[in-house]
Amino acid sequence: MANNRKQPFGYRMEFGEYTPHPAEAETVRWIYQTYLAGASYQELVEALQERGVAYDEGKLWNKNMVARILEDKRYIGTDRYPAILPEEQFRSAQERRRDRAVPVRKTPARWSCGGCAAVPASLGGTADPDASEPSCPAPG
Repeated sequence: MANNRKQPFGYRMEFGEYTPHPAEAETVRWIYQTYLAGASYQELVEALQERGVAYDEGKLWNKNMVARILEDKRYIGTDRYPAILPEEQFRSAQERRRDRAVPVRKTPARWSCGGCAAVPASLGGTADPDASEPSCPAPG
């Protein structure tokens, strides 16, 4: 039966305290170093699978696992977790993640006249396209 990971990758519980798991902590450091050297999440996943690094019993690495490791503050020594990474390396990875993030594109709200439900031309209806504010496009 596969166990459920109760602590972040890179740590283990010993005598009621979190301690670095030597092999996993080294993998965490490698993930950060390789990511900061330019690797994508997918490239990290492929390299981890090629190296035969186990994430958890019966689970293959995926981009979400890598992303969680790259965003987890516990690796710099927060809460009850000892530091695995220098804070500067963690901060550099956060900067790279922000720089690479795809901006969220919001779909414009669909405006329609509250009185007659007509839609202005600038939003697909028949109103004056030079108007700065939507207005009712219905005649009269």
